[in-house]
Amino acid sequence: MLITDEILLPKPKNTLAPEFKLAVRPSKNTHPSSPYPKRVSLERSRSRSRTPIPSDSSGSFDSLSDSDSSTLAASLSEDSKIPKPAGEPSRPGRGGYTLREALDWSPKAYTKFKNSMHHLIEEHLDTTKCASIRRSVPRYDEVCLDTTKCASSQSPILLKTVCDKAVDAFPDLENYSEFWPVNDMIMMRLKYTSGRARQKEAGMVTGKSKKHTPKKS
Repeated sequence: MLITDEILLPKPKNTLAPEFKLAVRPSKNTHPSSPYPKRVSLERSRSRSRTPIPSDSSGSFDSLSDSDSSTLAASLSEDSKIPKPAGEPSRPGRGGYTLREALDWSPKAYTKFKNSMHHLIEEHLDTTKCASIRRSVPRYDEVCLDTTKCASSQSPILLKTVCDKAVDAFPDLENYSEFWPVNDMIMMRLKYTSGRARQKEAGMVTGKSKKHTPKKS
């Protein structure tokens, strides 16, 4: 009888198994795959990469005069442009360079630029004279020529006209310091055309001298 009572004894309803499962269930707020902490860390990393602005930066800019500001802006703008390679154009094996390779433009773009420059030179400049330029031809300033290297110089006004029209037709030339591709093309073309003109003139002189030379009997 006692054995029967022990077998029929009801089991306790409260067990530790449900409590154990609830204790190990992770919370939604601390889930490692939540995107919010990632966004916060990304914004912090970006904020660190930015250059801090001094609190008194506005005062330092106000202390600069207008002329100093314009000079500084022009200097920074010129320094950011593509500099001219060392040496002279069309002399790659003698300390110079090739204009086509220095520009590194597409063949179509370079050919278009070359043909346009040749047209401007033929239209505005004297192709029988060379132009040894001491410094790059500025677009809105006086043009200087080295007359010690070239007996005949081009008109500074006409050189400026060619430079202005070239930059208007090819705005990318603004990215080159003092428009050196324009100057190189002018020098190379005038060197070629003036040389041809001298050869032609020399041939004419030689022909005239032969006509006036008496034949030996």
